[in-house]
Amino acid sequence: ANVIINGFETVRPSLKKTQKVLINFTSELIETQVIRLLPPEICIVEILEDVEATPAVLDAVKAIKAAGYTVAVDDYTGQAGLQPFLPLADIVKLDVMALSAKELAWHTLRLRAEKIEAALLAEKVEDEKTAAICRDLGFSLFQGYFFSRPEVVHGKKVSTSQAVRMHILALCLGEDVDLHAISDAV
Repeated sequence: ANVIINGFETVRPSLKKTQKVLINFTSELIETQVIRLLPPEICIVEILEDVEATPAVLDAVKAIKAAGYTVAVDDYTGQAGLQPFLPLADIVKLDVMALSAKELAWHTLRLRAEKIEAALLAEKVEDEKTAAICRDLGFSLFQGYFFSRPEVVHGKKVSTSQAVRMHILALCLGEDVDLHAISDAV
């Protein structure tokens, strides 16, 4: 949680007004709803492929969505474990390097047949041919070297007092607030 918050504060000054940040979340981070410390108009919760769809995690995802956050399902390849997240997803990411064109088409058609209305994001697009195939399949979002190489973002370090404030806010989230931990942090 501290890495997410500090990393976001480092990157934030370099973001353009329309840019968003996709942040990978584990089951534990989803349940704590630490995302609520960050702005919903910029930050997207990315549910990793190994997140288990327990009732607690699904309830937390519903609460995160209700708070105005965008939810993405990462590395979808038809895994049964990710199925419960699909109706909640605003974005479904498919790794186009891990799938053949036929498999990509099959997964895309299956998502639409199941009435999943999330935007499709083609991940790891390396060339024009792959981008064209994805566009033809209805993808509207793209990531990959074909569009842009990763950039090193330089920012300022978060001060100790800012880090402590964020830590205290994180301790205040959730239903099981530990007053002793908050007192220790103060």
